[in-house]
Amino acid sequence: MESDLPVIELEGQVKIRIAHPPVEVRYAGGGLESFIFEYRGRQRKGLIARAVLAFQRANGSSIPPLPALTYLMDQHDLSRADLAPLLGTPVG
Repeated sequence: MESDLPVIELEGQVKIRIAHPPVEVRYAGGGLESFIFEYRGRQRKGLIARAVLAFQRANGSSIPPLPALTYLMDQHDLSRADLAPLLGTPVG
């Protein structure tokens, strides 16, 4: 069974492969406009956010949930583990 977690490679540029939707995000430095990937759907900004979060988590950065996200998680009885398939999980 293939993992749904993002896969990160560091060879000259950062490559982050996301399973759903299947896309490879490349980043060589600069602002958010510097992300390169072959995806034209409405989820472009969301995919960039997922790639940034995956990279930060893989490198030991833990980002606390936003108050609005915590509120919605409480309202729908969700845990961080419930969101892991969408956002990935910390490595390490």
